[in-house]
Amino acid sequence: MQDIALPVRLGPTTLTARIGGGGMGVVYYGLLGQTPVAVKVIRGELADAPEFRARFRREIELMRRVRGLCTARVYAADPDWYPPYLATEYLAGPTLADWILRNGPVTGPSLRTLAVGLAEALLAMHRAGVVHRDLKPGNVLLTQAGPKVVDFGIAHATDVTVLTRVGTPVGTPGYMSPEQLNGIDVVGTPADVFAWGCSVAYAATGRTPFGAGPTDAVLFRVRHDPPNLAGIPDDLAGLVDETLRKDPAARPDAATLLSRLLRLVGGPDWAVEAGGAATGDGARALAAQGSSGSPVDGSARVGASPAPEADGVLARGVALVLERQWPIRAYLPPPPTAVAAAPPAGPPAPPAPGPMAAPPAPGPMAAPAARPAPAGAPPAGPAPGAGPPGAGPGAPPRG
Repeated sequence: MQDIALPVRLGPTTLTARIGGGGMGVVYYGLLGQTPVAVKVIRGELADAPEFRARFRREIELMRRVRGLCTARVYAADPDWYPPYLATEYLAGPTLADWILRNGPVTGPSLRTLAVGLAEALLAMHRAGVVHRDLKPGNVLLTQAGPKVVDFGIAHATDVTVLTRVGTPVGTPGYMSPEQLNGIDVVGTPADVFAWGCSVAYAATGRTPFGAGPTDAVLFRVRHDPPNLAGIPDDLAGLVDETLRKDPAARPDAATLLSRLLRLVGGPDWAVEAGGAATGDGARALAAQGSSGSPVDGSARVGASPAPEADGVLARGVALVLERQWPIRAYLPPPPTAVAAAPPAGPPAPPAPGPMAAPPAPGPMAAPAARPAPAGAPPAGPAPGAGPPGAGPGAPPRG
């Protein structure tokens, strides 16, 4: 796809810089009014295919349903424009996969908060009637606000016909559940819970729980072998093991998973504190939800049994954890802010090499010190699906 001459107006957005690309198209940095956005522009040869436009329309529909603290927000989209585009929240930060490649496993409070954030994203999707089907470290961005799940490109809704060919498994080897591998069974929310377990195991150890090697060997181990959980902290290992059970009916649902994680991170009385008002981004996300935590548009609730706490309490608990137990934010790019001038055309330059001072280890529900954004600094880090991250080579927080 030939790059668009910039700057250019596309729908309600103004594109100012190219920040990445992939098989579907090119991702640009842009502004919607004064709001920074990442705009995915679909390749012309794909845009001309009716089947692809139907798939892209479905992706937009699914993303608009989901309103979680740890999912990317959709601001504007038009599958019938030429070229079709999707404008989402601009997220500054590396993928989880790239962070681990550069810095090694995530540890301590950041690992537990990562597990909480991914579970919250699954709950938001499942309550909206959406199954992601490809949760993996490459689809998780680490931002100052917390982990964000992105890329709903192969997700499906429980109330629409799946556009993939029957008999063809959809997903990423090493993160696909046993029921996904046969390509016949209806893949439901338990498949995402299985992928949560694989992703958290990878974050904690730097390896997938079913090993590496030829794809056929990995898939055989997913179907038949127990997971390798060595190196996962004891307080998480048992829960990860439950999510990796071969029988989907034996796995906890997202609400139960999130409730148990909040007890682990915040202690047995976490719900008492979470009963208060959430602040900041958490309050804004909760304002878009009903009293039960479901989207206000009445989207279907699927795939979850009742949890001990209401969804609204769970969401407030997550907001508190993200604010107080995310020390890795000290090493992540500052949050994006609207700027008058365009950011650099290429990926942002990483910070100069050199040792970083470790932030103070947070106590229970204690707020770590975050690195402030420089005044007037342009957005840094990739948008969803964009090119190299800007995490920098500093040592990650440990402990």
